[in-house]
Parts: sequence; C-alpha cells; structure tokens
Amino acid sequence: IASLLGVFGNGPLASARAGTAGLTLEYDRFARHGARSALYADIEPTAVRGNMVKLWISQSYLEELEVESVLPEPESVESRGDVLVYTFVTAAPSRPTRITLNVRPEGYWSQRASAGIDGGGVVSFRQFIYP
Repeated sequence: IASLLGVFGNGPLASARAGTAGLTLEYDRFARHGARSALYADIEPTAVRGNMVKLWISQSYLEELEVESVLPEPESVESRGDVLVYTFVTAAPSRPTRITLNVRPEGYWSQRASAGIDGGGVVSFRQFIYP
C-alpha cells in the first residue's frame, strides 16, 4: 500500500508543494539515501528585483545533501548566518523563474528545512530520507 501511495517512488504522496507569496517549492516528500532527487523553486515575477533574485535555503538542510547541480547556474552563492543564499540573474524578469537543485540525500530520516526569497516570506518543509 505504501508503494502504491508513492512512499517508494511515484504516487499521490511522492511529491509535495509548499509556498508563500512569490515562491513555490516542489520536492520529493520521500527520498532514498544516495539517490538523485530534485528541489524546484518557482519564483513569481513580483519577487524579482530588477533582474536579480536571491533564493535562500537553510544550511542545516543542505548539509544533509550533496548538491550536484543548480540550474540555472547562480551568479553567486554566499553564507549568511544559518542560510545559504543563491543569487540569480533572470533573463526574463516579467516571467516566472524556475530554479532546480539536483541533489543526493546523504542524511537519514526526517529532515526539516526552510527556504525563501529576499524580501519575501518563508517556506518550511519536511522531507523523509530512507535507507
């Protein structure tokens, strides 16, 4: 039953969405240790400042992952307290921007995280990593 619901792959419980004004995250609710997973951040044009957008993610979450790639490639990455801030230049500021983090979970069990955009709200989410 768990497999059919998506606990171990595709199914209605497999992926999740969380959002706040200007930002929506889509991620795997359940991921396997060492297997590729993705975190998608959709940013609305109202959250873009000029042609720049700054997406931050809690470092405690990122420390439990191997970040294989970030698409599009960020202009810069900086540590700010307990978050990592990715700065992107948007090609079309009047259209939504999608940022993809391709990751491999290295931790186990329940991982809590938060993300946001500068000047916007905070999105909190949880991901379960199983062996």
